[in-house]
Amino acid sequence: MISRIFRGEIENVAVKRKRQIDTLKIFNDNVIELRENVDYQVEFQAGDRRMAIMVSLSPNFPLEKPVLRVSPPISHPWCNEHSEITSAPGLLNVSRKICTKNSSELYIIICVMAVRVCSKT
Repeated sequence: MISRIFRGEIENVAVKRKRQIDTLKIFNDNVIELRENVDYQVEFQAGDRRMAIMVSLSPNFPLEKPVLRVSPPISHPWCNEHSEITSAPGLLNVSRKICTKNSSELYIIICVMAVRVCSKT
């Protein structure tokens, strides 16, 4: 009985993970899967610059936030010294335990939108 409960929780997390990856692909035309279920690149044009958001999912995603990095590196208030998006508006409200219904999808969508806006400034 207990093993079935744990298996159900793992399957539920796997379903959420897949749904969130699918959401990333639905909301962005230029998603390249670099490593299946782990690393993604979302390319976009920022003025005359070709840029990308590198999305890295830990094995614990969606229980942990994804790491989002801008490439090529940029200097912007929303990014840390490694060009990781850390403080885009809307992201600060996403709780540490982000496996609630749509918050991980929202996190990824907001990050992609934030960098697009950020690249225009």
